[in-house]
Amino acid sequence: MAAAGGAAAAAPPASAADTVFLAWTTGDLSEEREKLRRELEARNFRVVPTGAPPLDAAGVRASVLATLREPKIAIHLVGALYGFVPEGEERSIIELQSDETLYQASNSTAARIFWFAPNAQPKAPRLHAFVDRLQKQSPQGGRVDLLANQTIEDLKTLALDRLNPKTKAAPGAVKAASALVYLMCDQLDRANVAPIKDFLFDQSLEVRLPLFDGDAEQIGEEHYEILKECDGVLIFWGKANEGWLRKMLRDLNKVFGLGRAVPYKAASLYLAELPDANKESFRTREVSIIRANREFEPEVLRPFLAQLSGT
Repeated sequence: MAAAGGAAAAAPPASAADTVFLAWTTGDLSEEREKLRRELEARNFRVVPTGAPPLDAAGVRASVLATLREPKIAIHLVGALYGFVPEGEERSIIELQSDETLYQASNSTAARIFWFAPNAQPKAPRLHAFVDRLQKQSPQGGRVDLLANQTIEDLKTLALDRLNPKTKAAPGAVKAASALVYLMCDQLDRANVAPIKDFLFDQSLEVRLPLFDGDAEQIGEEHYEILKECDGVLIFWGKANEGWLRKMLRDLNKVFGLGRAVPYKAASLYLAELPDANKESFRTREVSIIRANREFEPEVLRPFLAQLSGT
């Protein structure tokens, strides 16, 4: 992440339940940090620190001490880069922000989450050593979660669980309605998703397809309403072009600014009509990918169903 001089501006007081410490990260994860920040703020959480990090170590420490007092959780994103070293310090800003002494000095009770980006190959020996220490140490003053080989969606789910702990249902409570799955597809694939829709329905799930009939405004409104209400999303990419897919992925994030308050329990991309050069090389961290054969095989959806049920 590019650095700028001067300490981050102080933010107004907020309760611990409303505040999240989202550590400054390196340039390779700046996009992930920004998306996570926007999503948390869309849920009315206050995210600190703000702005760019100070260039000097004293400024970084002062900012971390000031912003760690209130948060309920602290999230640290670790990628392939070690990060810049503030003036007057030997460690990078990534390592400095996770310093155990700073947590203790700030009297922080934040539960910490360290997320190691999937497929990131550390490019510096110091980063290897830092990650190794994280995996071996037992920090004081709060719970620590280390997420390796897990998606950014997994991180979001854990963070929201920490912020809003789930309560157990009272004995005799009414059974919840069936989970709702939004099976997103282009009109060209309406017939091709029929076996998937039938299979999901047989698993006691409610399944919605996009609205294909009506004017553009009505179709768009229904699309976002289902995105706001559904428990899980399965994007079927068959005959549509990549531009369609990119819009669907953007909509998954856009809907959080339009009223959705909780993350999806499961979000997957079903790659159909293989082999296809574009699909075979397609990669994303926004959703999990299901690489399917031409004929539908129910087994490929088992991980999606497990995520949806929380098992």
